[in-house]
Amino acid sequence: MKSIKHKLLGVFLIIILLITALCVYNFKSVVKFNHDTDAIIKEDLPLLIADEELAFNIAQRIALARGYILYNDPSYKEAFLQYTEESKALQNQVLQETNSEEAKQLIDKSIEWRKTITEEVFVAFDKGNKEQALAIMANKVQPLGRDLMSGFKEIADKRKDIILSEGNDVMDTGTSIKNASLMMSIIIIMVAIILAIVTARIISTPIKKVVDRMLQIADGNLQSTNLVTKAKDETAQLIEATNTMNSNLKNVITNIINASDNVKEQSKGLSASANEVKEGSLQIAITMEALASGSQEQAQNCANLGETLSDFIEKIKLSNEEGIQVRTLTEKVKTATISGNKLMSISESNMHNIEDLVEDSVTKVKELDQKTAKINDIISVITSISEQTNLLALNAAIEAARAGEHGKGFAVVADEVRKLAEEVKFSVNDITSIVNDVQLESAEVASSLEFGYKTIQNGTSQIKETAKTFNLIAELIENMSTKVGFISNELESFVDKGQILNMSVTSIASVSEESAAGVEETTASTEEIATLMEQILASAQMLADQSEQLNNITKKFTV
Repeated sequence: MKSIKHKLLGVFLIIILLITALCVYNFKSVVKFNHDTDAIIKEDLPLLIADEELAFNIAQRIALARGYILYNDPSYKEAFLQYTEESKALQNQVLQETNSEEAKQLIDKSIEWRKTITEEVFVAFDKGNKEQALAIMANKVQPLGRDLMSGFKEIADKRKDIILSEGNDVMDTGTSIKNASLMMSIIIIMVAIILAIVTARIISTPIKKVVDRMLQIADGNLQSTNLVTKAKDETAQLIEATNTMNSNLKNVITNIINASDNVKEQSKGLSASANEVKEGSLQIAITMEALASGSQEQAQNCANLGETLSDFIEKIKLSNEEGIQVRTLTEKVKTATISGNKLMSISESNMHNIEDLVEDSVTKVKELDQKTAKINDIISVITSISEQTNLLALNAAIEAARAGEHGKGFAVVADEVRKLAEEVKFSVNDITSIVNDVQLESAEVASSLEFGYKTIQNGTSQIKETAKTFNLIAELIENMSTKVGFISNELESFVDKGQILNMSVTSIASVSEESAAGVEETTASTEEIATLMEQILASAQMLADQSEQLNNITKKFTV
């Protein structure tokens, strides 16, 4: 037999499992979202910046090397060496964070290119061979430098494509999280509402049937057919006990009505006999034998009536015991309802815990939004570097123009640097657009989680409404218990009055026996017979009155 408690536990377990699945899915999705974003911020973006800076560094060192040869200014050489140290740091960063063979080959070429400048160009110039140094610059250093800048630019473009692809993946992931969370939240709410309604209906419907039947019994209607249910829990036991009580009570009331009618008829006969005896006291001598026979028959009838009343009292007691059993079952149902109410309180507490988990997810998504804001700060720095590079290229072009023929090569390098700065600016704009899209998706994810949070709050409200339904069920059961107690009290009253009636019948039987014994003395004392008949008449009238009173009580019931 599946009890009400097990049904409630099953419903709550299903709801808790669904909500737990939603929380686990959201947690794993947010973790993956954060991991992908961290990969872009901590791996791909630094490599892109390093590749761009390596290309820019080579252009700067070409310009500084030419400036040192053209103007013989040691500050150019010192600046070249400083940029060389920066290039080494950038190369180490790239080698640590990537396993790309193309990047390693470019870095090796860059090292050879740097050695060519420091060991050939600067050595030749320091020895006074300016023309040889310029020739090495024009024929070897500048072509290889342009190849290196193109190579690093190509790697940076590939890295930018990777960032764009990963950014699109992150946005697709955010959209998937939003749609899945919304759909699962709606499904959980619908399942919870349906289960709550079905469970409440399964429990309350048979109890309402029992309450209605008890009200009908309390109003005296015992003609209703037996209640039918397909349930196999405590409510089925309650319905079965109610049907048994209705059937037994119907039999008891029927027996009471029949016995009351018999008593009434016999009391009428007794009254008529007493009147005839009183009126025929002058003929007692003639009718003495007939009177003796009638008295004996009357005594026998009273004895039979006494036995009938005894059986009637026993059946009333049996019905009273059935009523007590119904009251006991009602208390059990009441206890089960209270237990269900406690389980509803536990479920409400679990819903509050889930609210806290979803709220924590919202906080983490907002932290992700703050991280993307930091990316904007980094992009601002890159933009500033690009603008400074563009300005530096412009200054270099002006200096090259002042140098005349000797500055043409430097002007070409300055123009390349300016183009490189513009490309960096365009790349930064693309990255800014990606980061803004990521921020928008993060905001949508946060909005979806907040919607889920509000949805769970609505589910908590539904559980509270279900708890109110259980309270109403408890009140109905309490009313039903009161009605059963009323019926039990009425049956006890029937027992008391039946015992009084039995005593009256016994008294009548005793009087009839005394009348039969005194038949032989009636001839000598008609006055004593008249007095005795008056006593019999009074007893018969009392019996008739009590029978009428019993009839009035039983008229309340319709059988």
